[in-house]
Amino acid sequence: MNTAMTLEVWSLLALIFIDLAFILLLYRKEFLPDVVVVKKRRRKWEDLYIREVVKTEDGTFTNKTLKAVFTDHSNVYVDQCKME
Repeated sequence: MNTAMTLEVWSLLALIFIDLAFILLLYRKEFLPDVVVVKKRRRKWEDLYIREVVKTEDGTFTNKTLKAVFTDHSNVYVDQCKME
């Protein structure tokens, strides 16, 4: 293979790579949601509810809270956890 042909091959591969990178960039921008990392505050107490999935009048589904099972419920190991 001569030098001119090698240069043409590498140029073509570089062009294909740039096109693929551009398509991927557009895909990520248009179709993937923005992900936001939020540090959650650890709660020692929480309420636990019985929920039911129901179909609404317009045909969509939603969670319906029936009643609270535990109020101010705590995990037995919460005091041993070293994560913040």
